[in-house]
Amino acid sequence: DIVLLDMVDTYRNLPLKLLETFVWLQNEMNPKYVLKTDDDCYLNIVKVLQQLPEYYNVSKLWWGRFRNNWAVEGYGKWAENDYKSMVYPRFACGSGSVLSSDIVYWLADNKEHIKLYQGEDTSLGIWLSGIGPTYVDDSGWQCEKECLSNMVVMPELSPDELQGLWQQWKSCGDPCGCT
Repeated sequence: DIVLLDMVDTYRNLPLKLLETFVWLQNEMNPKYVLKTDDDCYLNIVKVLQQLPEYYNVSKLWWGRFRNNWAVEGYGKWAENDYKSMVYPRFACGSGSVLSSDIVYWLADNKEHIKLYQGEDTSLGIWLSGIGPTYVDDSGWQCEKECLSNMVVMPELSPDELQGLWQQWKSCGDPCGCT
């Protein structure tokens, strides 16, 4: 599905876009889990669906790969002018993660009281640090562009690279190549 939001789609608006999407999901879909990823990522949805039952009874689930003690940028595209700490709280790297509905609904319900920061991943980490999510740090949710047969997701791919990984996965079940 594609959700069209009434907003300007810019990098600095990504945290607002994320919150507005959570509001829409709460109002229109009532999901048990939400998977957030970027459109330049290979995603093995079969693997996600196979592993998700392991976490059915986990409250405040945040399943992905996390960055810890990541320095707050002072300059450039990722410059953060409002968050005053030297490091961010734990946050999922941009390749993707899964959130349980209790987190999504809490964010949607509190949207008007939540401060927006520079990026959606770091903002989500800041917002959720106060409610103590259950972090499930899984190396299959890769932060770097490296092909591993058992990966859940890999970021920063071109359309041709995505197509190639998908074709290999369809051919033999291994996105990194058929032997």
